[in-house]
Amino acid sequence: MLENSKKNDILEAPKLPTQFLPSLRQLSGQSLSSVQSALELLRYLYLPTVFGTHSADRLSSEEHDTWEEVRRDDYERSHSVRWLTGFIARSSEWTVLGDADEKQREGLVDDAAALLACCAGASAAGRLQRTLSFPRGDAKNPLEIVLQDAGLQNNVIDDVGMQTWGSSLVLAELLAPSPEKFGLADPGEVATLRVLELGAGTGLLSLVVGKLVELGDIQSPAELVATDFQPAVIRNLRANVAFNFPDPPHDLTLRVHELDWKQVHDTPSTQRLSPPLDSPFDVILAADVIYEMDHAEWIKSTVERLLRPGGQFHLIIPLRPGHSREANTVERVFPMAGSSSGGVGIDKVAEIEKDADWLGREQVRYKWYGIRWN
Repeated sequence: MLENSKKNDILEAPKLPTQFLPSLRQLSGQSLSSVQSALELLRYLYLPTVFGTHSADRLSSEEHDTWEEVRRDDYERSHSVRWLTGFIARSSEWTVLGDADEKQREGLVDDAAALLACCAGASAAGRLQRTLSFPRGDAKNPLEIVLQDAGLQNNVIDDVGMQTWGSSLVLAELLAPSPEKFGLADPGEVATLRVLELGAGTGLLSLVVGKLVELGDIQSPAELVATDFQPAVIRNLRANVAFNFPDPPHDLTLRVHELDWKQVHDTPSTQRLSPPLDSPFDVILAADVIYEMDHAEWIKSTVERLLRPGGQFHLIIPLRPGHSREANTVERVFPMAGSSSGGVGIDKVAEIEKDADWLGREQVRYKWYGIRWN
């Protein structure tokens, strides 16, 4: 959600980069706030947020259409690329001023480099880099994750797994400030906390848990395993893990592993799975993984194979129009907890609603399930 001050800046600002980007000819004279505002506007233009994750901030239809027109303007994008390239090339004129804002200035140069990659590099090939920030609770700095993401315009099946979907962001927003509510252990409860992510895609949930360990919000040593099936998705997932954890702390292990739910479903329970799936997990996380009729059945088999007694499985799905049959399979396949059917069952359910975009013309609903052993 946009801060009100930033939203007002966007509403009142000139819409064209040729109008709002400050001159580079006298870069040393540009204030911190003027460059910061320019980068904020470029970020809004060329680094879109994830569909279905907005809360209350909305732009009018007319304002939204104006910004969309600018986004499609090749000349304005080209001008933005040239400005960002020039700003980075001449940044030494602006950062080495010996004032108290020097570190902030250096940070803005890094922001400009990330935006340049989005405008001219990765996004031109249908890729973009997202920096996502999640509140961690009172009086704490937010947790930040950087993701390499596929553009939404791509229709290749591998790219579906390389997009960050709204479900994972919504679950991450719930998890980051209150990890203990999701079974992410207090010190002493387990020797090493084992967490599995199913259908990890870009790996957001695993990365958030990893950052909570790194920042000390989860105090148990942790072994995290992010899994997916498509080779291209796994390569991108490994790249995201490496970028966010170039030097992981000694009490954190984060692995990427291939996992085919159907294969687990079809494998006899007497047959041991290969490491790191040969030992049970304390917590299993999954977001937006039910998009075919068989998926709930396969995932239930996988969870029952991999979740330890007393462990928790947290599943979140979008309630998409036209896909109600697939969504309904969750409650058909997973019984309510406490039933006599055995296996794992649904202990808690909650519906969450978000605006699809800043217009608020469409809402996206999500359903979260807390699942445990019967």
